Amino acid sequence: MMEEQIESFESFDASAAGIHDNGDTLPCPLCHFGFLSFNPSSSGILYCRRPASNENSNVVLLCKLARGACFEREMMLANLRMKLMGAYEEHARLCTGALQFDLQELDGKSGLITGCNQCLRKAMIAPAAPIQRR
Repeated sequence: MMEEQIESFESFDASAAGIHDNGDTLPCPLCHFGFLSFNPSSSGILYCRRPASNENSNVVLLCKLARGACFEREMMLANLRMKLMGAYEEHARLCTGALQFDLQELDGKSGLITGCNQCLRKAMIAPAAPIQRR
């Protein structure tokens, strides 16, 4: 099961999902439907976007990253991709359960965290603060 999750992450084909990929996208680990991209005008702001082919769909999927989150200024998608892959690989050595990701607080710090319902381990992937819009 864990190997399938890693393979799915590694084999994500943005063009097949209707995403015009310029190398600056990443499958969303929270909703598994959209893709992540950084706002080019604001360093460190990351958003989850739905694939273009499903924009007019009647299905409404809400992702915590749809409004965006502010990551460290040095964070790039390549860095985040490596951190996610590292989390998958480390967890696979310890447990056969499936990783889940969320944007929440862990040990008093806000960020992208991972957890497993089987082994109950949680870890911070990258510090981030959700963008609150009113």
